[in-house]
Amino acid sequence: MDKLPQEIISNIASFLPWGSGRDTQHKPLIRPGVASLSRAWQAAVESVTFQELHINNTELVAFSDHFSRIHRRRFLRKLNFSVVLPTYSYKTYSGAETEEERRVNNEVASTAIFGLLQELSGWPTNLNITLIITIYPPKQRLRSTSYIHLEDIHHVQVPCIRSFLAIQAYCPIDPGCLVSLTSRFPSLSRVDWCYDEPDSHSPLRIQLRDELVASLSKFELSPATERLHFTIETPKIDYGQPHPNLIGCHLNDPLSTALNRLLCGGNLRYLLYQGPIDSSFFWSGEFAKPNPEWASLEYMDVRFHNDSPSGKQYFKRAAKGSGDKPSPTGSEDSPQRGGNLEEYNDIIRSRGLEEFGFKPEEDFPQIPEDVAPLLEAFARRLAITPSLRSALLSAKHPSGKWVVRYYAPGHPCSLEDDIDEPEASLSRTRLFFQFQGWEPEDSLMGLFRSIGRERHGENTIITFI
Repeated sequence: MDKLPQEIISNIASFLPWGSGRDTQHKPLIRPGVASLSRAWQAAVESVTFQELHINNTELVAFSDHFSRIHRRRFLRKLNFSVVLPTYSYKTYSGAETEEERRVNNEVASTAIFGLLQELSGWPTNLNITLIITIYPPKQRLRSTSYIHLEDIHHVQVPCIRSFLAIQAYCPIDPGCLVSLTSRFPSLSRVDWCYDEPDSHSPLRIQLRDELVASLSKFELSPATERLHFTIETPKIDYGQPHPNLIGCHLNDPLSTALNRLLCGGNLRYLLYQGPIDSSFFWSGEFAKPNPEWASLEYMDVRFHNDSPSGKQYFKRAAKGSGDKPSPTGSEDSPQRGGNLEEYNDIIRSRGLEEFGFKPEEDFPQIPEDVAPLLEAFARRLAITPSLRSALLSAKHPSGKWVVRYYAPGHPCSLEDDIDEPEASLSRTRLFFQFQGWEPEDSLMGLFRSIGRERHGENTIITFI
């Protein structure tokens, strides 16, 4: 069989199971035996075996030994690296980590990640490896109550990593350190950031946002980076409760402003952002002040939260004419308003209370409060993004039906049947508004129409759906 071409041998090896039966965990291994047949079969088996690996921080030495043979490095495509934190004391089992435990966790995680980066920094720069890092708490815990702060990882560069993701479900890395860690990979084609904010009114929430802004101010998108995915999950706030002001005395949200600056550099083609923003995300400073282009951006998907960073809400329930009726006094089946709106709706539907005058939240009209400045900033950004082919701006609010869709001339879309001027649709700039009975003022509509005229010579076709 050694006379077969290497390509065919490698193809055969890709079908070899790990074991000799269905229950591979308790069966003899097949691949090592086949690999011992010849050098050709060894290379074929190794190309499959080392394609994707799962290792933890206790296995770094063995990992380094296995890949001391330089030829094996070109086989690796995905590396899943787990950091397992030390065991907590019994007293911490049901409570928050102590200050000493947090210090130890930070030290263990920093040492482990730095050790991995140091190992990979010497690998060939032309490799294409995806790195996924997950930090796990001790076995008795499902999720840590604090954020991991990484130290001393700033001077190492790892160009062989082309895609990087930190799984934030167990022991999350604090967002400022996550951005700093990302900067260690200068060849990334895609950046993924995910961040769950702490409790709504916690001082830690503002502190972490400030640190994130500071890290973003130093971060530059690599020329190789074409995609940015950034998700910020905000804490749920009970319906009717006040929303915290996260920007203090600033006129605009520093985080939105920092992201605006970030998007002005690099060669980014695709942006997906989900989280809280204000108008400075799209336009920094006064509208009369020029802004730099997002020159290379082709696709933009922004899903903003209903609560703005300043504590205001973009949409509020109408005060009158909503059909909202008070609960009958003393009724045991009356829904309680102290919880989340989704829970309130579930109670109404599950108990059949609609026939008594109670209505789910989506029956209450939503009225825009401070959304006009955000829309104006969005319109102005569309007008100065020369490569943009399509854009989506959508609101994260209970009904989920507040959407703006933009399409450049020549870019097809699935809404052509709804367009007001179908005969000229593909040759014109198109905007689709889904606003639930609300229509922007004439000045804002004029601004959206002018996008097509300024960039392509004809007014934008605007359709309400």
